[in-house]
Amino acid sequence: MAPKKIPLPETIEINGYVWRVVRGGEEYYANVSEMIDNKDHVERGALLAGFTHRTAGLTIYIRPNLPPMVERETLLHETMHAAYYVAGNPFGWMNMASEDDEDREMSIEEQVIRFTSPLVLSVLRDNPDLVAYLTQE
Repeated sequence: MAPKKIPLPETIEINGYVWRVVRGGEEYYANVSEMIDNKDHVERGALLAGFTHRTAGLTIYIRPNLPPMVERETLLHETMHAAYYVAGNPFGWMNMASEDDEDREMSIEEQVIRFTSPLVLSVLRDNPDLVAYLTQE
């Protein structure tokens, strides 16, 4: 018997902040279009697997039709961005690799999250006893 498929959560709470999770749909596409119109991630706006919207609402957007493993890693990645925001955005959007203030691709925050999210997901997936221990009440 196949394991029960757990649906994408509708919300994620981080230290009292409740973030909505939206996969695809009109709201997702409207916000991707807005990012492109505002020249945020212009080169790859339509290619983002997900993004976190912090100003018009606390929302994590997930691109539709991603392979399940990519969707899970993307959700964790965007949740980590949300957690950094809740923590006061300790890394900010400082980009040490570019003289262009608009260029956020190589920001410290993005580098840290890109490196750690697949590792954290692997640890969580491979260690259910650890997850159970850490998340018990």
